[in-house]
Amino acid sequence: MPCPGFLYWRQAFILLAQIEKAINDSSELSRDLYTLLEECETDIERSAIHYALWQIEGDFKQAQRALAIYQSIVKKTPAALYLKRLRELLALSLKKPQL
Repeated sequence: MPCPGFLYWRQAFILLAQIEKAINDSSELSRDLYTLLEECETDIERSAIHYALWQIEGDFKQAQRALAIYQSIVKKTPAALYLKRLRELLALSLKKPQL
């Protein structure tokens, strides 16, 4: 299990990525997040990165991955942030037309 400070560092990195996206090209940013994703050790970390990738890239597959992980997480840890993101992703999945 990673030390608690490490999890906060990853969350800070994701926030920084979202800020950089607003002012720069997001291709380098996405690459950095995919690299960070490979280093994740917990579902909480993975869900946060999939969520950020969805927001940055607009890729529905990333939203689906984040949704699946958040559904598992809230069963164990119903924290407000996880529930908020779960609701947002569920609403998105209901709006997405089935192909």
